[in-house]
Amino acid sequence: MKSARALVFIILLASFSLASWSYFLPFKMHINNNQSEYQVLLNLDTEYLISNGMMNPDCSDIRVGNSTNSSSFFPIWIEPGTCNTTETYIWVKFPYVTDNETFYIITGNKSATSVSNESLVFSYSSPVPIYYVVSNYTSEIKITGFQNDTRVVVKSANGTELENTTLGRMQTISVSGVGLGTSILANKPIYVEGNGEYDDAMVPIGFAGTYFTYTGFRDSKDTFCFLAPYSSANVTVKDAGSLWWNGSVNSSGTCIQ
Repeated sequence: MKSARALVFIILLASFSLASWSYFLPFKMHINNNQSEYQVLLNLDTEYLISNGMMNPDCSDIRVGNSTNSSSFFPIWIEPGTCNTTETYIWVKFPYVTDNETFYIITGNKSATSVSNESLVFSYSSPVPIYYVVSNYTSEIKITGFQNDTRVVVKSANGTELENTTLGRMQTISVSGVGLGTSILANKPIYVEGNGEYDDAMVPIGFAGTYFTYTGFRDSKDTFCFLAPYSSANVTVKDAGSLWWNGSVNSSGTCIQ
C-alpha cells in the first residue's frame, strides 16, 4: 500500500457495454502524484444495491475496472462481514492511477463468482518499502513471510543492503545491524517486529491515515517513536482525550516518553 491518499466519489449509472454486467458506478480519484500498483479503500453502500436487485446478495459480482468495454478487471478484496451493509469496504489495487481519472465499480451479473483476494491486492511486482525502523532503540528485527516466494530486502538509512532473500510461507529470519531509518521492502505481506525486549510489532507505512489508536498501559518507561520518511508531519498525541504531546516529525525521527 502507498502512503498517498485518494478521495473517492461514487455515482450510480446504468450501462450495458459489457454483456454480462448491468451496472457501472463511475468514480474519480484525486491524487497529488501518479501512482502504480496503488491500493485504495472504497466504501460502498451494498445494502442499497442488493435490496434493489443491482448486486448479488453475497457481493460476488463486484468488479472494478477503468473501462465499460473491457473485462480486464483489477484485483479486489472485500473485507469479511461488510457485504450487504451500508459500509462495505472494498480494497482495490490499481495498476496505474493519474489525477482525476475515471474508474468503475461494475455489478449486476447473477452468474458471477467472487474474485475477492487479499493476497493479490496487497502484493507487488517487485519489493517496495513497507516498514521503517523508527528509532535506534531497535537494533535487530524479525521478519515473517505469509506466502511462498516472498521477496524481502532490508536497507540501512544510507542505502546499504543488509538483507536480500526470499521467504517461504511462515518462514522467519532475523536481521541485525538495523537502526533509525532502516527500510524493509517486500513484494508480499510480511510481519515485522523488533527483536528487543520492549519492541513492538511494526506498523506498515502503507497504512495511510491521520488517526491511529494505541491500546495499552503507559508507565514512565514507555517510549513512543515516530518517523516521517517522505516529508515533515505535525503529530499530536492524546492520552484519554487530553493533549499529551505535539510536535513536528521528519525523517530524522522523534522519540517521546
